[in-house]
Amino acid sequence: MRYAAILLALGLCACAAQAPQPQAVAPAECRADFERVCTHISGQQQLSACVRDNIAEISRPCRRALRALRDTSAEPTAPNDDSGSAAEAPRLAPSLANIIYRTPPAGVPPEAVSLDFYRGPEGVRAPLVVFIHGGGWRNGDKRGGERGQPGAMAQAGFAYASLNYRLLEHGRPHVAADDIAAAIASLRNQADEYGIDPDRIAIMGHSAGAHLAALVGLDPTYLRSHGVPTTSVRALVLLDGAGYDIPNQIDRGGNAALYRSVFGDDADYWRRMSPLSHADRAGLPAALIHHSEGRAASRLQAQALAEALRTAGGEAQVHEALGEDHASINRGFGEPGDETTRLTMAFLAAHLRAP
Repeated sequence: MRYAAILLALGLCACAAQAPQPQAVAPAECRADFERVCTHISGQQQLSACVRDNIAEISRPCRRALRALRDTSAEPTAPNDDSGSAAEAPRLAPSLANIIYRTPPAGVPPEAVSLDFYRGPEGVRAPLVVFIHGGGWRNGDKRGGERGQPGAMAQAGFAYASLNYRLLEHGRPHVAADDIAAAIASLRNQADEYGIDPDRIAIMGHSAGAHLAALVGLDPTYLRSHGVPTTSVRALVLLDGAGYDIPNQIDRGGNAALYRSVFGDDADYWRRMSPLSHADRAGLPAALIHHSEGRAASRLQAQALAEALRTAGGEAQVHEALGEDHASINRGFGEPGDETTRLTMAFLAAHLRAP
């Protein structure tokens, strides 16, 4: 009974009144984990909070089972790619949708250089968080940052923008990075109209978007080329990226074919496209680098980037998202009890507060 109550509290248990439907089932051996961690807790909400708050104390198989139950209990969505994108309406509607932030070159559809904007609180200049979707530099779109992210940012008093950028069919990764810098410049140029503080900006990205967010935040070339002071970007939040050191991935990584298909065969280009190559100067934004549990590539790359930033005198934190995989670390952002969300919002509050 207590085991069922924990699942019910987590929204993972079918009720008799519901229509029968296939359900994922947590293994019975997880009962011992739940009982051990939450022995003296009663009440469904308290049980739910206890399991979430102590997720690190639960065995890895049971963490994965809980994640699978959470995912199968969610409302159905269109199939995902690894960016977490899905054809579903965002939980909050954008204040301004499909803003074209730069003139698209010939042959590039306008939506490829568009963004959705979510206003912050009225009457103040809100800090701005800019989200860069993933998808292997080839796929995905701005919907990958429009699940729980807008609501979480709104609750914290931030303005929020989720971007499209030119994918590989329209340009190599440096073109995508230039689009991101152009979008930030466009948003800053409309700061009065949009109610944002142009000098309190964070860039957040998932997967390939984490690589691009780090590249734009650390290599001053992109922002400067669009007249954006590098000091205006105060923080980076990186979700399970594995491309911070491109030469390492191509020479020793387990996915070299993907990286070669995206970054080509020019070793100098690999270096220029590596955020790690630009992490050796003073005045860099603070970084919170998340990686999913058990994904060695993202863990090692996160640790290497964080060490380089710290060596340069900067601030960098690394967080292993227990019980999450490459897609769910982004898809679950903003859910109650999500540790990645909690750490991110505390980090942003610390670095985007008014001076």
